[in-house]
Amino acid sequence: MRQEIAEYFTSVHRADQTVGELLRALADSGLEEDTLVMFLSDNGMAFPFAKTNCYLQSTRTPWIVRWPGRIKPGSIDSRHFVSGIDFTPTVLDTLGLPPLEGADGRTFLPLLSGGSQPWRDHVVTVFHETSGRRKYGMRCIQNSKFGYIFNAWSDGKTEFRNESQSGLTFKAMQEAAKTDPRLAERVRLFLYRTPEEFYDLESDPNSVRNLIGDSARQGEIGRMRQQLRHWMDRTGDPLLRQFRERV
Repeated sequence: MRQEIAEYFTSVHRADQTVGELLRALADSGLEEDTLVMFLSDNGMAFPFAKTNCYLQSTRTPWIVRWPGRIKPGSIDSRHFVSGIDFTPTVLDTLGLPPLEGADGRTFLPLLSGGSQPWRDHVVTVFHETSGRRKYGMRCIQNSKFGYIFNAWSDGKTEFRNESQSGLTFKAMQEAAKTDPRLAERVRLFLYRTPEEFYDLESDPNSVRNLIGDSARQGEIGRMRQQLRHWMDRTGDPLLRQFRERV
């Protein structure tokens, strides 16, 4: 595991070097002061319960913006939820161009100048299939406190397969699971999941304790199910029928 994490840090360092060279070229061009720069990250290394999933560690990635004279350097917005689908609407708004008709994303240009968009209190994340074209339909709705996940593919028989299983960390987990019942259960969950998952992201950001059966959480779970159902209905989500039948 240490070896694979070290490899990931090496990859991050290479990204830092590349971005540095791009920004240096921009400065040399003389256009630095008139250019909006956005840095968006990939999902990182393919660790178990990370890439190609809908967990917080799968979808929470950096979004760094630099705009000389418009954005205060060093400022951080940790309140509003933005998504990758908001990129194009924001760029078009910045350029004064009309929005794309039928686009689900919305501009967050007001946030860049310190404004507020109170409706950005949650986000829906979506997963369809792996790079190997294996289909594992997943949907997640999360806010600043909780995350609810619907795994449409989970039936107790279908086994999840993604890039992380060829890495060093998952192999180490499987080996340790032979003598550690808790790790064995963790590996089983990774491979087969359960139709629904619910996590307290404030106290459990790594999504270790599934609270879907917790009687004290049913009110919040019900509200998030309803929110997700509304989003799926509004967007014509192909998993809507399965969601209605199983939840």
